[in-house]
Amino acid sequence: MPNKKKTEQSDNGPSPEDRSSSMPKVKNPELQAIIDRIDKNIVSKFPDTPPGMAAEIFSQVMPDGQEPPEQLWMSFCPMPTDLCRVSPFFPLHQKDVNVAKRPFISDMVITSSSWGSIKFTGPKLSVFEEDVLMAVLALLDQAGRRSVTNVGGQTTYAYRGPLLPLLKVMGLSSGSANYNRFRRALELLHSSVIKMEIYKRDTKGKRKIGNWYVSNILSAAKWDDKAKELYVIVNPHFYECYAAGNVTLISTIQRSRLKSPISKALHRFVMSHRDRSWKGHFLTLASSLNLNEDQPKKERKRYIVRAVNELVKNNILDPKSGFVFENKEVVCLAKHDSFALKSRK
Repeated sequence: MPNKKKTEQSDNGPSPEDRSSSMPKVKNPELQAIIDRIDKNIVSKFPDTPPGMAAEIFSQVMPDGQEPPEQLWMSFCPMPTDLCRVSPFFPLHQKDVNVAKRPFISDMVITSSSWGSIKFTGPKLSVFEEDVLMAVLALLDQAGRRSVTNVGGQTTYAYRGPLLPLLKVMGLSSGSANYNRFRRALELLHSSVIKMEIYKRDTKGKRKIGNWYVSNILSAAKWDDKAKELYVIVNPHFYECYAAGNVTLISTIQRSRLKSPISKALHRFVMSHRDRSWKGHFLTLASSLNLNEDQPKKERKRYIVRAVNELVKNNILDPKSGFVFENKEVVCLAKHDSFALKSRK
């Protein structure tokens, strides 16, 4: 009888105990949950799968049994899609980034539709300030890093913790120079305003502004020198976009590998489109990247070509991306094959 029972158990596949013992454990609870979920799905769909299959998946996730560096756990920034298509962040030259007083922008339309509009007012922001905002949003995407708070009666997220993880997301090291640049960026983001206007119809059916809301991109930022902690509250608009799923997940790891601010702007634009490819006039693209309209068209074309080449080099865009051969005014941007594989999963 004992032999028969053992045979029946083997016919029904490995026991949960056998599977569990064959699966290495990891320190990171998020990764362990992912691995356990994969193993559970395998068991439900393929009961006869041996325990070794789960271990093989584990080895694919963590080669040589090593957990990925901490940076990988904060590698995606949930950026509101509207801010990816029309952005208040400009690829400024370094000399323009360091100026004490930035040019002022008033009522830059980010998006406008039948329901209302979103507008930006504030100092001319650089791609570096966008890096800082994305680093904060990437950390807030991690449940253990964020807390829910309230600003003006609206719910939003706040980050409280050390500065170093934020610098790591940006691909920067610790040090007073990067600390001062980061602090300056927080100040500029706090002095920048996002305005939301909601339309309504009057008694004659004409559209007019009804409710409106004005808030800084960063509602507050504070450094506690004794605790060595940074406290940052983001605009409730970002929370609403996150909750509604109206965000584009941007890889901060990919972004940190890009050297040119224009390449980072192009990366943001490409990722905001769900389709694998985008085609349009180069002036439309140049406008979305906030290239200087006073520059000659030939110069803006050259900047676009350089940015496309850098994204191709980093396996973000397909090598076929660039200006269309038959029409030197049209640009085709096709995501790398790796994105096509992800979309089929």
